[in-house]
Amino acid sequence: MAFRSFNKVNSWFLFVLVTVVSILLADYFLAKSLMLYNPMTAQYRVPHKIFGWSLKPGASYIYDLPEGNVSVSYNSLGWRDSKHHKKNKANKVRVLVLGDSFMEGYSVKLKETFHKKLEKKLLERNVNIEVINFGVGGYGTLQEYLVLRDLGMEYKPDLIILGFLVGNDIRNNSLSLENLLNNNTVKVFSRPFLDKVNRINDSLIISNVRYTKAMRKYKASLNIKHTFVGELKRNSGIIQALIKIKNMYLLDKKDRGKNESLRKNRYLALFGVNYCVESPLYRTAWDNTVSILKKIQQLTKRNESKLLVFSIPLVHEVVNSESKKIMRQEPLPGILCLKNPPGYIKLKKVMESLDINYLDLLGSFRKFEGLNNGKLYYKSDRHWTSVGHELAATRVTDFIIEKKLLLQP
Repeated sequence: MAFRSFNKVNSWFLFVLVTVVSILLADYFLAKSLMLYNPMTAQYRVPHKIFGWSLKPGASYIYDLPEGNVSVSYNSLGWRDSKHHKKNKANKVRVLVLGDSFMEGYSVKLKETFHKKLEKKLLERNVNIEVINFGVGGYGTLQEYLVLRDLGMEYKPDLIILGFLVGNDIRNNSLSLENLLNNNTVKVFSRPFLDKVNRINDSLIISNVRYTKAMRKYKASLNIKHTFVGELKRNSGIIQALIKIKNMYLLDKKDRGKNESLRKNRYLALFGVNYCVESPLYRTAWDNTVSILKKIQQLTKRNESKLLVFSIPLVHEVVNSESKKIMRQEPLPGILCLKNPPGYIKLKKVMESLDINYLDLLGSFRKFEGLNNGKLYYKSDRHWTSVGHELAATRVTDFIIEKKLLLQP
């Protein structure tokens, strides 16, 4: 009898052990195979009263990508860069980089980021150069202008480079479009927006960041993330997959009409910049963007600097298979034009009208992708790999040299 009980206990133990190990293995391989990830970058974006948010000074963390972990750190002033002094002691040519997550470059090692590769390439061209990175994930053109105005110009840059993400920078400059995608979330109320332009003195009237509310949400988010449940939710492939399935497919029947409307609005917010027929919301967002670019241009001229804007192509604008996925989601057939994206066409016209140096990288990225399939973007977070940063830095370096945008001091 005792022997039977012993065998029964052993059988149950073995069953539980096999079940637990199977679940853990399934969780691991599900996360890897489906490229599921829940990055920690948000907790290192601290609310800021003027810019909306800034990077946490001195922070360091591991960005856990399915393709491999990346060690990320921010300098003592809160930038993804090495340390730079405001005073140009070595009398170097100074380049200041503005942009969002592609310019922050948290998906690659620091030495592989656009600004570090650009600096290396210009040094190889015998330019006594210092490249300073002010890129921050999630920033729109208005935030980049505010950073340049309040901090960047203290470094007295000779050249300002703005990486312009056509795919979302226009949306980021519009409260109406952001509300279609992130209504009443921290991504909206913590972001400054252009309310209007004072035509008398051409000044920008900017909405106030809801800093107190943003800080409260930020602290609450940190508390949740550091609990056992928060860590489990963030790291579990099974839980992340279930959440993804729920968000994509489990729509309640009584809300299906409402959700269809939300789907159309979401699609407009995400991809409307490249609609074949421009939406009125995007027309207004473009007007806001042009006003902000004018202020950046005025600021650079006033400080005797030069300005270069280059486009940052998104993966679905470059990779054919990704383009087809996006177009299969169209709320109306033929609404999206990705072969000759209208957003890029309009950006080029805006740059010409403002007489701003402009480099369109879309053609270069498409050509490279055609010859080297799958090298430019990570499948998981859809940002540039080191190869993407290398290509962008090479093209920008060539453009700078060709246009003679830098003169040795």
